[in-house]
Amino acid sequence: MAGTSTYVGILVVIIAAVFAIYIMLSNGSINHASTTSTITTTVNSIATENVSSTTTIKTNQTHSCESNESTVSIYNGNFSTGTFFGWTTYGKGFGTAPLNLTYANNKNDYYVDQWSGYNSNSNYAATTFRNGASPVPGNISLTYVPILPYLNFQIFSPPSPELYVELIPSNGPATIMHYNTLNGTRNDTLNEFADASINVTRLMCQSVTVRIVANVSMSASQAGTVSSNQNLYMAVGGFYQSSQPSETSGINVTD
Repeated sequence: MAGTSTYVGILVVIIAAVFAIYIMLSNGSINHASTTSTITTTVNSIATENVSSTTTIKTNQTHSCESNESTVSIYNGNFSTGTFFGWTTYGKGFGTAPLNLTYANNKNDYYVDQWSGYNSNSNYAATTFRNGASPVPGNISLTYVPILPYLNFQIFSPPSPELYVELIPSNGPATIMHYNTLNGTRNDTLNEFADASINVTRLMCQSVTVRIVANVSMSASQAGTVSSNQNLYMAVGGFYQSSQPSETSGINVTD
């Protein structure tokens, strides 16, 4: 009997502790996302009697997906595979694969100025450049889940309403950003990449698609020929997540 009383006393203490936790949760002392937790306590007496108590607690739990890292890579965000693996392509604008910038510079595959300023630990960038021929329409897109508040990348783009970066959340309207990397502070250097950054704080923890769009239009007679449209091309790469923005001043010309 003494042994049984001891175990019953222990059970009472455990039940009291569980009840105290329940009171704390009910008063909002602990704030979590909605889940249901079941706590089962079993005490075996010497006489092989089982004394059990089961307490079910429903709590409000909030789990943040934000990473503790300062930067987080996005797979093939810098096109290091030399392919569009992980990206969705539409149209012929960006070709069948990213451009190897080192190889392009060695082969004079650029317009006026060599490719420069690309610091993404990769030689590859996506571009609508077609070696002097007029660009054609197309876009590429990548879907990811933001776990840091900024999407950083590098871009070369002349000012044009037909060239832009679009952020498309799983819910809600899309946001369009226009860039002009040819401005006075950069000496109007063609093919020089600039740093760009998009604040995605409001979209964290949900699926987001970033789409690079080149809606360059031209007549059928211009297609594939050298024309005044030949400099209406863009190049992007080096996409990664970051806790801090990194953007070259003055390049974002979104209205």
